[in-house]
Amino acid sequence: EYKYEFFYDNCSSRIRDIISTTLDNQLKLANSLDANKYSFRDIIHQYLKNDPWLELGIDLVLGQRIDILVDNKNLMFLPKYLEEILDKSFIKENTKTKDLVIKKNNVILNKNMIKKPPNIIKYSWAILIITLLFLVLKNNRIFNIWSSLNLSLIGILGILLMFMWFGTDHQATKYNFNLLWASPLQLGLIYFIITKRWNIFSYWYIIFGLTLIFITILFWFTLTQEFNNFVKPIILHLSLIYYYYLRKNKNLINLNSTKE
Repeated sequence: EYKYEFFYDNCSSRIRDIISTTLDNQLKLANSLDANKYSFRDIIHQYLKNDPWLELGIDLVLGQRIDILVDNKNLMFLPKYLEEILDKSFIKENTKTKDLVIKKNNVILNKNMIKKPPNIIKYSWAILIITLLFLVLKNNRIFNIWSSLNLSLIGILGILLMFMWFGTDHQATKYNFNLLWASPLQLGLIYFIITKRWNIFSYWYIIFGLTLIFITILFWFTLTQEFNNFVKPIILHLSLIYYYYLRKNKNLINLNSTKE
């Protein structure tokens, strides 16, 4: 038994470590051409091209720590690289060298099923367009229901991401900047929408939430953490919701001030 870690201590890297410990200085590992070329996220994406929903889920849950370049040793978290590197490695005994791998047997032949992956980004753009449509229609009741539904889902996602960061030992789920937009704070805005208690506190609450969303947009360009393309229209749609209630809150505060 051991504490499983997605990238640094898994079923593939354990084989690497056992061989390295057993052979010690005799082992001379080969260098992969992909070393220091791709991040962990890049490598994962190569195998999830036909399953964009799974890719989205992984991109949401795993944080900034997987957006670093992977060196030769850590490439072997993936069985493919473990096999390729060990196959070209050798053992050095005094002045003699011999191949680490003498013979290979294919136990199971993989049959690649080539299929066209679904285009899931169209759904996030559809959500953004629906939000814009409801803004044009100016129906407060419908927009409140639509906003509350979206904020609920994003808020629940935020609770999950918080748990994966602070409630688990997985290093890859920490420092997840998706929490800047997928925050449990979205649930607080639902409270103001339902109770209609628009005041100075709710105004600054919305300002704070909107600031976090704008910070997220800045991360698109700094590339501190790579965001899945699916969430970008969602973040824009979220900023529209916040801007709508910011203006509504401000107008009601000004109206109350005028009455007084």
